[in-house]
Amino acid sequence: MTYTVLATDPATGALGIACATGGHACGAVVPALDPSLGVVASQAWVDPALRGAVLGGMRAGNGVDAAVEAALAADPGRGMRQVAALSIDGSVAWHTGEGCTDWAGERIGSGWIAIGNHLAGPEVLDAASAPLATLGTPHADEEGELYVDASGEQVHRVTPGAIAGLARTLVMSLAAGQRAGGDSRGPRSAALLVAMRADEAAWPPDVAIDLRVDDGVDPVRELARLLEARLTGPERD
Repeated sequence: MTYTVLATDPATGALGIACATGGHACGAVVPALDPSLGVVASQAWVDPALRGAVLGGMRAGNGVDAAVEAALAADPGRGMRQVAALSIDGSVAWHTGEGCTDWAGERIGSGWIAIGNHLAGPEVLDAASAPLATLGTPHADEEGELYVDASGEQVHRVTPGAIAGLARTLVMSLAAGQRAGGDSRGPRSAALLVAMRADEAAWPPDVAIDLRVDDGVDPVRELARLLEARLTGPERD
């Protein structure tokens, strides 16, 4: 009963997840992000614990496919679950149970996945995918510069511009999906998490953008407003 986009931008090292739904407070139960591992979404007849189970499997050294499968293996409700996972290296895995409410499905690209259920139709994910397809091309953000890391690869410095670029792309993706019909029940809540890839796990996770609209008449538009206020407003502790 939700559509969610998960993405990483290999040109900058940013990764994130954004979701929108016809239910309230999707940010509390759908998305999870660990900058040292990746991002996970648990939705449809949601079991929030699946997020931690998938990340736990990834932390144990399993690939995303194995982590998702293991998390669902003992779940009697797996037929009604929808799960997506994206690792920091861009690998994706997903599960859409046969009991998920139509329309349900997914779209997958290089370093991203769009997944949803109870949608107006496949055109929702088709539209949401278009902004994500622009990710993955090396580019210099307005505040960044290239440097050569210890592996000899030319990469980008961690900059606010990298965060802003991915965050805006994810919100654009939600907005495109909403224009195409979104959740067939109509919009009610939306959420966004974005971070820079990290070499080590930390608690709480070092998340650069963490925004939620828990109950609103146009939650994606409000999420976009909050994002711009966050990116352009004064820095606060």
